[in-house]
Amino acid sequence: MISTRVYHILLCFREEGIVDEIKNANSYPNKITLKKNGFDNYVHVLTNGRTIRIEGYNFINDDFRSDIQLPGKNYYSVNDMTYDWENFSMELLDYIHTSIYDRKDALEVKIKGVLDEPSSLTK
Repeated sequence: MISTRVYHILLCFREEGIVDEIKNANSYPNKITLKKNGFDNYVHVLTNGRTIRIEGYNFINDDFRSDIQLPGKNYYSVNDMTYDWENFSMELLDYIHTSIYDRKDALEVKIKGVLDEPSSLTK
């Protein structure tokens, strides 16, 4: 259920042009890789159903170093019914911009409507 919820948030990001590629590894913990065309940097979103971890990676062509991991962030108790998904989504958006675009200013993405709509995810 948590992986599905995260995936739907990421689909919103793709629809808004924040990321272009969402690749699900179908592993445990579930790992989703996010990429933007024209950028070498990427973000992993991992979850075991109770915790979500986001990790950003930068690829630096100038000195042939690759896959430099940025400080990651953990989100605990995401399976709690009162978890603040809107706040998580905004923090993830900010992290994607910091990691992939190497900047902090985030585009405004309206995901609240998706999170507030009743769906099979909450049943």
